[in-house]
Amino acid sequence: MSMLAPANRLACIAAALAALYFVPAHLPTAMAQPAVISPEVTERGSMTAADEAAIAAYVAAHKGGLSGDVEQVKAARTALLRPLSNPKVTSNFRLAYGVALKPVIEPLAADAKDYVAVNALRVAGELATTNTLPMLLAQLEAGAKDRPISVRYAACFGLTRMFDAFVKADVALAPANLKDAVNALAAFIERSSEPQLIDGATLALIAAGQITDAKSEAGFRAMVVSKMSAALSGKATAIATSKDPSATMSTLLRGVTAIRDLILADAASNSPLLTLAAVKDSAGVSGDVLAAVVRLQDKQAGGGAAAPGLAADRAALASSTVIGLVLTRLDTNAPMVPKDIRKIIAPDGVLTSPPLGFPADRFKI
Repeated sequence: MSMLAPANRLACIAAALAALYFVPAHLPTAMAQPAVISPEVTERGSMTAADEAAIAAYVAAHKGGLSGDVEQVKAARTALLRPLSNPKVTSNFRLAYGVALKPVIEPLAADAKDYVAVNALRVAGELATTNTLPMLLAQLEAGAKDRPISVRYAACFGLTRMFDAFVKADVALAPANLKDAVNALAAFIERSSEPQLIDGATLALIAAGQITDAKSEAGFRAMVVSKMSAALSGKATAIATSKDPSATMSTLLRGVTAIRDLILADAASNSPLLTLAAVKDSAGVSGDVLAAVVRLQDKQAGGGAAAPGLAADRAALASSTVIGLVLTRLDTNAPMVPKDIRKIIAPDGVLTSPPLGFPADRFKI
């Protein structure tokens, strides 16, 4: 048997390698094209069969990465959220995309690996559809209390993104869905003892408060203010026994600041959205926050805790401002709010006197 010279042998190897990697020019170029969803599809008012096929192919191309390692999950999430970044995306596209994605992300939201579940919930929130909302709400139920904090926080963040989308985009959600989410978040705050989760749910309610009644239904913003006020009142009252009083105070600051801004916006509007009951509720939580600040001050003075800090000072200022705005709304001849917060929450102070008339023992120290 003859043997090839070294030069000829190298030539044969080179030819074999070329055969492995060479793609003939006459083969269809579509074989090398990745699955895509064009902007035109995301902006369509109704989906065609071809659109649905493109959506299915796109989901199929990226769904595997959602259960991979951290980098694969991140890449898949980024790819799957890309079609939703179009500001002109329609609710019909969201619905069709949600139908294709739900069988993929629903089981992943319950995955034992927290980073997998977190990213599945992120996708659910960005979709903002009726068929993905239940995945987020399930993480807020009492039965999910043993799920990792990161996963339950991701559900709160997903709801925040859902509310944001409702403000800015065309989403596939009804007013009843929004109210379900607000009720679930308020109940979640009341049950939770983890400061991070309380803060995440509060941020979601603050986002809900940006939705006008015109985009939802009459009374929605007032409902958000009342629900958030009631939930945060409980945290203010129990601040001395919270896991992290400083973190809780920072959350209370977020809440009363957001409520203050909504009241200011209402005062500047020709069509106020906040009912008298809602503004009274906001005065109530503000009084509870002031009482919480005093409790922390007294505890620190007795050597039982660190100084309340800047968040407490700012929360006291925001709460005093809310009370002043509410008094003006209810009665233009109402008394001025004292600078001394102890006088504001005193049994005979402005909170327990007309026009507010809270029980004399509500704000006791």
